[in-house]
Amino acid sequence: RGYIGYTNNFNRRIRQHNGEIVGGAKRTQRWRPWKPLCIIYGFLDVHSALRFEYRLQHPGKKKKAGENAVNFILYN
Repeated sequence: RGYIGYTNNFNRRIRQHNGEIVGGAKRTQRWRPWKPLCIIYGFLDVHSALRFEYRLQHPGKKKKAGENAVNFILYN
C-alpha cells in the first residue's frame, strides 16, 4: 500500500499516521506501520506542492508526447 500526502512537518505526520499521536488520516489506520519511501521537498510555495501531490494521486490525465514530465506535473 502507498500513501501520498502533503505536510509541513513530516516527523509529526508520520507519527500521526502510525498512531503514536492523534490526528492521522482514517485511511492509513489499517496498514500500520507506515514507512517513508520517498520524501520530496523544495517547492517554491504550498500551491506547487499541493498540485504535485494531486498529480501523483490522480495519474489518469496523460501528458502529450514530448511534454516534459516534471512540467506536466507542476503546471497542468
